Amino acid sequence: MNNSTLTSQNTSVSHVFNVTLIIDHVFRYMTIFVHLVFIFVLIMSSSLRKKTKLYVNHATIVNCFYTLVMTMYIFFERPNTSNPILNDFICSISEIWWIYSSYIRMYSIFLIAIYRYLAVFKVNLFKKINDSYLMLLSPIIFIWFISILFPVIFKYIFRTNASRVFCLDGDTTVFTNTILYFIFNYSLIVIIPSFFIVGIYIKIIHKLKMNSKRIIRKSNSLKTISVNLKQSSSQETEETQNNRKQRRFANQFILMCVSVIASAFVLSIFSLRGIIPNYFIIFFYWRPPLRIYLNCSIMIVPLISLYYHPNRGQFFNKVFSA
Repeated sequence: MNNSTLTSQNTSVSHVFNVTLIIDHVFRYMTIFVHLVFIFVLIMSSSLRKKTKLYVNHATIVNCFYTLVMTMYIFFERPNTSNPILNDFICSISEIWWIYSSYIRMYSIFLIAIYRYLAVFKVNLFKKINDSYLMLLSPIIFIWFISILFPVIFKYIFRTNASRVFCLDGDTTVFTNTILYFIFNYSLIVIIPSFFIVGIYIKIIHKLKMNSKRIIRKSNSLKTISVNLKQSSSQETEETQNNRKQRRFANQFILMCVSVIASAFVLSIFSLRGIIPNYFIIFFYWRPPLRIYLNCSIMIVPLISLYYHPNRGQFFNKVFSA
């Protein structure tokens, strides 16, 4: 193979890389834009601001935290103000923010799963929580706390620092600490929460199926009974609507969970930078496509929330006809 052929191939590869890099940047902006659209809809739509939608709305908004810091580092590889102390401070915040954004996204979905479980299995407790803003907000404050606490604890246990480029978390010269940092964080971010979320989803769907069968049996028995038929029929309709509503919520949160797990897969690859030798050389051309995939996974969450808007058709018809 002559030099002109090698040069041509290298030029072609560089061109493809530059194109994927541009697409990567575009998708970062698109992801932020879609979240801003969701926030606009949230502000304008009273049906979306109901107490029962609080945890879904919270999960949708914090979902963009990773993209926000990722987009910030389009413009520089490291904070470069005239004040070195400020640069170090911003870099330290970024170091925690990278991993914190992964924690808060998954735990927000986990919180939805617990909330939906209570709605199906512990109805009285579910109603009690919805009657108190303190009880509603306390779990959110708690997951914010632990989402910051775990990264800080593991940073000091495994003596990690911010990387020289992008102020990424988990940078250390001790190989064992790098592995343990990765294992502990991603066990708490992905493996453990996913196990419980899937288990909760399976239990909810099983319960809703049992309710559907019970409603059908009740409906069939009502056909042969004339006493209090109207009242019983009304109760049956209410139960059916509630069952459909709970199934709708269950489908929404599992789709959001799938999106978060899909993005966590890429984040785990990014976190292998301290474990795989020559990581940045091996993944040099793959990182922009992986970031595109990551932002697609993140962008899906607000789209899911918009799709499951309680009055989607009426709201958007009103907006576009205005």
